[in-house]
Amino acid sequence: MKALIFALLLCLPLTSARAETGDTHLGVSGPLTLISGSAFWGAGATVLHEVTPKWWVGGSTGFYYWSVSYGSLTTSEWFVPLVPTVYYNVDVGTPTFHPFFGLGLGIAYIHYSSPNLGGYPAYSGSSVKFDGMLHAGAKFGKKRRFFADVGLGIIDGSFALAPQIGWFFSL
Repeated sequence: MKALIFALLLCLPLTSARAETGDTHLGVSGPLTLISGSAFWGAGATVLHEVTPKWWVGGSTGFYYWSVSYGSLTTSEWFVPLVPTVYYNVDVGTPTFHPFFGLGLGIAYIHYSSPNLGGYPAYSGSSVKFDGMLHAGAKFGKKRRFFADVGLGIIDGSFALAPQIGWFFSL
């Protein structure tokens, strides 16, 4: 719990920073993240502030859920990431295509539960684990509202593929 509070406090100055000329955007996205071959469904939110036209800083979070049923028994897991993020925008000279690269390092709060399955004992619990993500994507349109992002990284010690398609709203 202390790590969760620390990560949240780390995100606050990044997401509330204001420059005189910079824009702040809230991005919402979904719906799928793949971790070690399991599909987690959910939605994400990213707040980014323009420090310069090339650099944006902020943070991201979301809620992602996975479950599998064996007859009347269900095993499930959900997680909430808290990840400070930095993006670098690449200028390609077009008014409607804005590629970017990014890095996010933070934590994920993970909750899991499973019934007694075929000799395996029932378990339930939660933990806070490292979450690291590399981003490669693009913003589209003159106002850079629509975005697509392919995130690759590590969540809970497992490889994660987190593609996102979403929309940025001005704050």
